[in-house]
Amino acid sequence: MSPPPPAPRRSALHRPYAAWASLTIRARLIAVFGLLLVACGIGVYVVVPDLVENVAMETAEARAENVARVTAFGAAPGVAFGDDEAVADALRQARQDPDVRTLRAVDSDGNVMAAYRAETAAADLYTAQVPINLDGAVIGTLELGVTLTPVYERVALFRRTALWILFAAFALGTVLLTVGASAITRPIGEMAALARSIAAGGRDLRAQPQATPETQALALAFTQMLDETAARAA
Repeated sequence: MSPPPPAPRRSALHRPYAAWASLTIRARLIAVFGLLLVACGIGVYVVVPDLVENVAMETAEARAENVARVTAFGAAPGVAFGDDEAVADALRQARQDPDVRTLRAVDSDGNVMAAYRAETAAADLYTAQVPINLDGAVIGTLELGVTLTPVYERVALFRRTALWILFAAFALGTVLLTVGASAITRPIGEMAALARSIAAGGRDLRAQPQATPETQALALAFTQMLDETAARAA
């Protein structure tokens, strides 16, 4: 007696496909919607905040450069004449900016003419370094450090807001999708119940008119089949 043929080997994708095929239409719609929302959530929560952070960083750096140039322009006469007090007055104007944490004016010989460091100087500083010019000649250097904490705080707030919006969208979308899926699958359930009733002896039953063109076509085809079957049986 020959041995039985070996059982066909199933691919690794058979189980996931079988599990997917066993789901109801409603479950499939919710699963697809959930995957799409997760993909959108990754884009909103990861990619978009990074883009926002890059734009905010560029804006903060450009602002620091502009403040540094204005301060260097005001400090130039004091640096040229070696007037430390005049240089300190020029730096004092820049200190009015709440984001400015460090300032330092250095002449062409490397001597620090005036400096400022805030008591709450943050570790996340961006330092702009610009030349101090007078009549086209470079007579020193101005360094200005601004904190980037507000940028990071705005990005973190954007992430939290985006996360809450995603949660709300997922909850609302799940409710709407459940309602919509029920509207789609209900006519099919009614057809199945009608078929069971006819099989149990209800020969005079017919499918009711449906709201959507697709389910209406199915109901008409079902009714036509019943009428033809009844006509042949008569």
